[in-house]
Amino acid sequence: MVDIVGGKESEFNWAALYVRSLDDLVGKLSDLTLNLEHFDAEVGKFNYEIAAIIIENIFIRLWGHLKETERENGRTLKKQLDAAITKLPIFQVKKSHTLQGIRERRVLNQENYKIISTLLFEFQLDIIDWIEKHKLGTPAKKDPSKAVIDF
Repeated sequence: MVDIVGGKESEFNWAALYVRSLDDLVGKLSDLTLNLEHFDAEVGKFNYEIAAIIIENIFIRLWGHLKETERENGRTLKKQLDAAITKLPIFQVKKSHTLQGIRERRVLNQENYKIISTLLFEFQLDIIDWIEKHKLGTPAKKDPSKAVIDF
């Protein structure tokens, strides 16, 4: 694709956008995992749920670069993570009776939290490994020739 800007031709560099997009998603994922149990009122989900969606999105973007064994491993991790999030909520609602009536509060289920955070961590490790192995990340300054984009 060629775009005429200010009388000059410039070529769209999809590879640069792809790398930046992956980098942005990995950065967002990193931020979310700092506090997995936080509820994002704007999105209407907990950070662990958002992190799982982002991991899935990264996995989809990497799909064409992955070997069949990597794809199968990713599918397995995705199924395990989806099942854990569906069947093992990290919060339980506890009700207590007070003078003002019934009070509900969320209580962290440590066991479920550990399972889900471990699955997220394992999937993240694979994602980072695949990005590096397939040379899809931001290049090291010492060797920019290993980048998807031309510097």
